[in-house]
Amino acid sequence: MKWSQLIKGEKSGSIRGLGQAVVLFGTAAVGLLWVALNRNENSIQATPEMAIVRPQLDDPTPEITPSSQDSANADQLATRSEAALPGATVTNVTPSVAASPPTLPIDSPRVGRAAIDGNLALLQRGIAFLQQSGGYTAQFTMQEVVSGRLQAPVEMLVKVRHQPFSVYMKWLTSAPGKETIYVAGKNDGRVVAHFGGWKGKVLPTLRVDPQGSLAMSYSRYPITEFGLLALHERLLADRKADVDRGLTGMNCLIEPGSDETGRLVYYFEIEYDNPSVSPLYRRSEQMFDRETAVLLRIDNFTWSNEPTAHSDELRSKTLIESYHYEDLEFSPEFADVDFHETNPNYQFKQ
Repeated sequence: MKWSQLIKGEKSGSIRGLGQAVVLFGTAAVGLLWVALNRNENSIQATPEMAIVRPQLDDPTPEITPSSQDSANADQLATRSEAALPGATVTNVTPSVAASPPTLPIDSPRVGRAAIDGNLALLQRGIAFLQQSGGYTAQFTMQEVVSGRLQAPVEMLVKVRHQPFSVYMKWLTSAPGKETIYVAGKNDGRVVAHFGGWKGKVLPTLRVDPQGSLAMSYSRYPITEFGLLALHERLLADRKADVDRGLTGMNCLIEPGSDETGRLVYYFEIEYDNPSVSPLYRRSEQMFDRETAVLLRIDNFTWSNEPTAHSDELRSKTLIESYHYEDLEFSPEFADVDFHETNPNYQFKQ
């Protein structure tokens, strides 16, 4: 399903030509190792519905009315189709993040510097919310290019605690029943994991270096970098780098809307003109919960060496990373046993 079909309300067009120098929904190294070892096992597509429990977070930032130039750019952008939109360069910007204040709430589409400011404000507010929450549980779906191949989507249940950093994962697809635990400072820094299905019944619990060559052969990112907080921080650093570069060679758009369930969201797109600006990422599409400023979905696209006639074909050929969070519940009352292999609800062999 295209992003333009997922976002409703005030969205009237999308932009093109750019990618995102971002990504890290840091995937568990051992987890994706299990996926790679079981590539013939069935997996299912991510479901689009997302239910989220939202604690309140006051928003102290004032609304800033976009400039007449930004409004004119937004009107022009709205009249273009994705297939027809040429790459354009944003000019007359100030290469300083501090020089431009936050822009929440956002009531209409904004482009250029105003869009970047909106994304910066969302990321900063999301980081504050996540740090305040202490952790969360969710249903997580990921799809990545690993070793040159786009893998099937993998769906799992996750628990994340920020202090001490702890992750528990249970696979729902691609050999359901696999489990992975990582706790910073515990288990000699290793990931504790076991297979699902019949392999989990005959093979022992494994302890694997999350950054070892074997684990990283099947993963883009180690489990030590997994989660929403780390992702927000990486995206924030990338946006600041875009500003320091003068916002040249890129297009961006931010606008309010709603997802297919009616939830109020902010939708942000960024796309680069050419690989000299962003060598790996051509385009990024992000969706934030409007109330919490937490990122719910991100799809990233790389560059293609093959000419493509249709945007749908380009998307399918260049998807490199996709991370979706559903059923988010913040501030759960975690206990240490939630991140320990002796948990009676887990299936690790003792």
